[in-house]
Amino acid sequence: MQELRRICDTHGILLICDEVQAGCGRTGKWWAVQHCGVEPDIITIAKGIASGMPLGVTLTRAEIMDWVPGSHASTFGGNPVCIAAALATMDVLEREGVANSAKVGAHMKQRMSKVGWRRIVRWRRARQRPVIRRRDRDRQREEDVAATRARDSA
Repeated sequence: MQELRRICDTHGILLICDEVQAGCGRTGKWWAVQHCGVEPDIITIAKGIASGMPLGVTLTRAEIMDWVPGSHASTFGGNPVCIAAALATMDVLEREGVANSAKVGAHMKQRMSKVGWRRIVRWRRARQRPVIRRRDRDRQREEDVAATRARDSA
């Protein structure tokens, strides 16, 4: 990310980070990009910022967001109910949510380091195999039923 920031600065490009999935305290910091020590020019936010209410946010500095009023519109640009939800969500995140995510993340990292990443991947893959086999078996049944119907109708 630091190299990307350098390239953007060199060429006058805005660095935009999409924090819709990882932002709003989910990684133990307000924004996932903060773990990289990089400050983006624009951060896009949605979903978690208003606890699932339809709200999208473009967060940036005033000198970047110098648009004339009315020159930009958004489907999820905000309304009083969603803004109230966002304010309440940010209050909870500030009081306890971000710190809790950091605590849970540290615990998970510590536990996973004891088990080892390869073992976790093997366990996860082993858990998926029965699902894949079941899907194949169900697909074969569907094909058998379709073949039987075709044969009976002929």
